[in-house]
Amino acid sequence: MLHYKDFSSSNARNLSMISSLLNKIQSLRPDDANPRLGMIESEAKVNSYWRQLSESEIAAGQHRNMVGGLWDEIGNLQFEFMKTSGLLPKHKLVDIGCGAMRGGIHFVRYLNKGNYFGLDVNASLIAAGKLELDAVGLLNKSPTLLVNDQFELSLLCE
Repeated sequence: MLHYKDFSSSNARNLSMISSLLNKIQSLRPDDANPRLGMIESEAKVNSYWRQLSESEIAAGQHRNMVGGLWDEIGNLQFEFMKTSGLLPKHKLVDIGCGAMRGGIHFVRYLNKGNYFGLDVNASLIAAGKLELDAVGLLNKSPTLLVNDQFELSLLCE
């Protein structure tokens, strides 16, 4: 659960980072993007998030784009937001919609061993996330990653 505090200078800095990042994202959108939906009209009709990536697509890094790109920027932003909101290494974090671990890498690195639990509906993104964790030497932190489309959080305890 997120704890909300009075805005401190670090929270104001995060708001500034968020605003800057949103402006950057806005500038990357194509001309046919619907500003209200924040996506291309054709993408609004069919969500490709359910599409399973092949091993060769994962090896080519396409999972990073599938989750929205801006891999380093968004991942760090997610982490800094949670840290300034009170996340401590001793806490346990359940990351619903963890995808390919764009933010998860930061959380796994920061949290004590075994305190990260990720859940996603897309098995190929979970596979890509495991490769990302392995590439930076974080599998020894024992993150729990689960593929499930029913939000069965009790499965994380097994």
